Amino acid sequence: MLEALARECPLCGERHSPKFSEFVPRSYRDPEKRSTVWILVPRVKCLPNKRRRKDGDASFQYMLRVLPGFLIPYSRVVVDAVQGALGAYLGQEEVNEVGAALRMGCLNPLSFRLFYRRVCDRIATWITFIGECVLTLGGTVSSQQPPTATPGLRAQWVWYARLVSEWLRVHDRHPGSSVILRPLWCQYVYAALARRQMGLGP
Repeated sequence: MLEALARECPLCGERHSPKFSEFVPRSYRDPEKRSTVWILVPRVKCLPNKRRRKDGDASFQYMLRVLPGFLIPYSRVVVDAVQGALGAYLGQEEVNEVGAALRMGCLNPLSFRLFYRRVCDRIATWITFIGECVLTLGGTVSSQQPPTATPGLRAQWVWYARLVSEWLRVHDRHPGSSVILRPLWCQYVYAALARRQMGLGP
């Protein structure tokens, strides 16, 4: 985390490190124990954006909580639970919306529909981005895979899952890259998407 923050400020995008501010409490729902867990996460601030706000432009955000990879901004549901629910609903087609919500540790199907709508809105962008990452690392994108314009979210989800597998396969073989353990794949992918403002959060 510190290495990533040292390269570029996540708030303004400039080449400076944000300044540590404090640790703040953050909660999430443990889907197995069905209980709330509290942790402390760091909050950082961007001094250039803070100056811009003082100069009168309130559109600049200057404080940011840095979340671990298993958390989603503004959600108490963890990444792996959402991925499992989406995979069961869109990939294996094992469950309906109620079953998908239960897999997330939620009782209300609206909790699942929130993430489902975000996938509907963003999956074409995800496919494009991950396809570019695969090609940049020397991987292959099969010509048999459907184009992003193919109707049907389930077909796009299957393609997305294949691209993710290829991306992480070529990433692990790329010289100088650290290996990403299989249980952490989802967290890595959604963190990479979130850094580009297209993750599972709002």
